[in-house]
Amino acid sequence: MSGTQGNDSQEPFRASFTWRFLVDAVVANYVVPLALTWLLQRLGVGSKRGIGITAVLCVLVTLAATGGLWALFAVRPEAAGRMMRAVLAWLTRVTRAAAWTALGAAASALVLLAVAGVHRVVESFEPCGSPLELRVLAAPEALTPLRAAAAEFVRDAHEPGRSRCPRYAVSVAAEPDVLALPAAFADDRAASDADTGSVPGPQPDIWIPSSFSEYAYADPDPPGDDRRLEVLGSLGRSPVVIALFTKDDNLVYSETSTPREKTAEEILVRFKGYFDLTGIARPIPESFAPSLLATPALYAALVKSGTIPRSADAERFLSPVGSLAPDPATLLCGLRAEALRGADPPGGLAVAVPEQAVLDYDAGRALGDRCEAAGRDPIPADWRLHPYYADDLPLLNYPFVRVRRPGQDTAARAAGVGAFRSWLDDHPLTSQGLRDTSCRHRPDAAAPDLARAAGRDTGGLACPAPPKSTRAARDDFQSALETFNKARQRVALSVVLDVSGSMGYPASTATRGSRLSVGVEFLRGLNGQLKGDDTASLWTFAQPSRSRPRDPVATPVGSAPLSAGDQRADLAAALARQEPAGRDFPLARALARVDDQPKAGDVLVVTDGQGPRSATDADLDALAAFHRAHPGTGITLALTGPTRCDFAPVRRIRDRVDAGCVRLSGDDAGQAARLLVQWRDPARGGKR
Repeated sequence: MSGTQGNDSQEPFRASFTWRFLVDAVVANYVVPLALTWLLQRLGVGSKRGIGITAVLCVLVTLAATGGLWALFAVRPEAAGRMMRAVLAWLTRVTRAAAWTALGAAASALVLLAVAGVHRVVESFEPCGSPLELRVLAAPEALTPLRAAAAEFVRDAHEPGRSRCPRYAVSVAAEPDVLALPAAFADDRAASDADTGSVPGPQPDIWIPSSFSEYAYADPDPPGDDRRLEVLGSLGRSPVVIALFTKDDNLVYSETSTPREKTAEEILVRFKGYFDLTGIARPIPESFAPSLLATPALYAALVKSGTIPRSADAERFLSPVGSLAPDPATLLCGLRAEALRGADPPGGLAVAVPEQAVLDYDAGRALGDRCEAAGRDPIPADWRLHPYYADDLPLLNYPFVRVRRPGQDTAARAAGVGAFRSWLDDHPLTSQGLRDTSCRHRPDAAAPDLARAAGRDTGGLACPAPPKSTRAARDDFQSALETFNKARQRVALSVVLDVSGSMGYPASTATRGSRLSVGVEFLRGLNGQLKGDDTASLWTFAQPSRSRPRDPVATPVGSAPLSAGDQRADLAAALARQEPAGRDFPLARALARVDDQPKAGDVLVVTDGQGPRSATDADLDALAAFHRAHPGTGITLALTGPTRCDFAPVRRIRDRVDAGCVRLSGDDAGQAARLLVQWRDPARGGKR
């Protein structure tokens, strides 16, 4: 009886003491250290990892001590009670000493915090050091996700303890045309060599091509330890898709149509059952690697599906004149502009671009350097693009390539490249719409619009691994290039450039520079898109004030391999030397003097249009005689402004020799690409 009463008498003491011990332990050993650790970390001292370690240790110690007390009370309650009373008596005796000790500890903590705070205040007035600039070259469709990721990386990567001082600055620019890449990365010269096709601007530290095949084509290095281009994994995957506008998609797509079509041929056969496909717009293969890699499958699909009667028509079907562009950003930017103007979508037209570009277009995001984000103006529903997936179209994998340059490969730069690569591992571009390495969408919650098309690849998207060897990937690229080269027409071009004094006047707007600079910039873009078996020559004309007419200057561009770049460099150097001088030399007379033009080819005249009296009847007669002597020659007038195509003397020349005319708008790459595709069309006749 007495034992039971003894046990009962311990219960209030045991419960009250244990809970008091638990609360005191949590406050003393957990809350206070955790708060101090958090405060120090906010002041730049310590780390987030320190908070986690402190929390875990304190919780474990507190739980262990509390559990031990409960166990002791359960087994030996009388002994536990005597021990706790002795502890409390001892604590009472040392309370005063403990109080002074706690006061001293608190004072020490305040001093430490004050010193840390003063240090932080002093540091805040010190100027930030210059951040290390990392230069990234990327595939055009990857600019938007990479720029968003780079901005976050710069915010996260700051100097230790100085969140307002970034350690790095990251610039992301579009890569040059794909066929210029081997010369670009083989050339160690600096930015001034951009005319030859080398990478413009300061040389890149990082290159993000669209695929391993593109990298293999551009890599000039033999295997070895000291490589200029080093692949450091993949950033994500994105398939090339065939996309339809909403009206045609509503006819074709059904949620119950599973399994999905596995090849481009099957997709086109299905399209034929619902509407007439009039063309497939894809970026120009000579400029954009994924288009080039998709070319063999698209050629075969068009013929086998019965969409076109013969293979000779394939390239024309894939190059609709109104939708020619060097890259997806330019192509989709033009479509978005039409949509925001209130036009109707082109019926019967499909688009073949990477899925990433479709997602950016539909979500209203920025499209490379061509279009800013749509902002509050959403893409109209009937202009949205709906993708269809084929296993025989390219699956892009965006390798992260470190670029080493002599004299630039410093330890600090290598550390910066490594830091950005590691950051991308922790913050993958799947949040920006790319698929992971298993080809699955893992969209970030902050960007739900980018996941809109994730369910369209019904039946599962095949996810083959990239080629294991550089040689195999290079062979894939070369095979696609040979297929495309067999289908395209060679261009024989004579450029006739007006360098008279009026070309020094402002163009259509003063901000565009002089008329000559507008014309030269356009011709530089055109020169960059000429290919290995094209030929070109440059002629200039003006009437000096006190001498005979200026002799034409011809600079040939022969059929040497593109990797040499010498012929393109000669033409670029000749363009760079031109200055406006002298009086107008009649335009029609200058054209008639281009006497080295082959029997079939094209003449491109870049001029401001001159005055209404610069095309006399005699000059026009001479031009007509020249045109009769060259029946296969087409003439195109490119106007720098302010003259338009319907002004004299341009209108009179056009009427006399059935010439084409374009007004340079500032979209140099796009206009050059459209002209080249028209010139390569063997069925266009004499008029260009």
